[in-house]
Amino acid sequence: MLWYQGENSCFDFESGKYYYEALKQLIISYRKFFDDDKLPFIKTGIHSHYYPYGDKFGCLYIQEAIAKVSGEGIYYVPIYDLEDIWLKKTDMDLYYHPIHPINKEEVSNRYFNIVYQNIYQNKEYYFPYVNNVNSQNGKLYLEIKCAVKGLKVNSEYFGFTIAGVDKIYYAAKAVAVSNNLIELSSPEVGNPLYYTYGLLQYAEFANCKTLDNLPSTPIVDNLKKFHLSTTSPTAFAIISGVLSLGCSFFLLSLYHVHSVSTISTSLLCS
Repeated sequence: MLWYQGENSCFDFESGKYYYEALKQLIISYRKFFDDDKLPFIKTGIHSHYYPYGDKFGCLYIQEAIAKVSGEGIYYVPIYDLEDIWLKKTDMDLYYHPIHPINKEEVSNRYFNIVYQNIYQNKEYYFPYVNNVNSQNGKLYLEIKCAVKGLKVNSEYFGFTIAGVDKIYYAAKAVAVSNNLIELSSPEVGNPLYYTYGLLQYAEFANCKTLDNLPSTPIVDNLKKFHLSTTSPTAFAIISGVLSLGCSFFLLSLYHVHSVSTISTSLLCS
């Protein structure tokens, strides 16, 4: 069974929590209906995009809810890394935004590989994900579970953030120190405990992939509601733009301001 839905549910943090529980129950219900407790269920991440509904974070909460539902015979297909192509008649026309981008060939190929390898070839095939986390000497180490080929050693990746006990996230330098281990660090975080990857409204630049070009699963550790801190006395709903932070990038367009305090390129979770 293929599950490709989520944009219509993008609203706020509570919607994300509900979606997570509802999706788990949906899988249980279908397996009970078909009398098959191992019925393969392939769920698709939603594409990164700005959804101006609810608290403006709905896309991120739903993305995480879909990604973290797991179990035997449940597979996740990420699409955040694909080019965001929308329907357009001519160069003079405005873009028409369908619910999903119209470039579906690569999405179909990813479905095919999951089905063919796992069901017809009886081989373990999945997109890479974080299997274990360890904080050591001021750095965070993510053990990446890879199906076939691992990471390219010494590759640098974008799209990661880390936080300490205060849960203020900063853009992190991310380097593959082995074919299944990523080292995260930031001068702003002395003792990192938490991390995120690919949790962005425009995440095409998040580039953590294996040697066989499989994109990593987007995830946030310790998911909470988001807040942005800013020095400006003016509160704004959305801050747009990409800031260069050394050898990494931090996309601010994803963070909705719930409260205004001090300026920084950080986000707060509470």
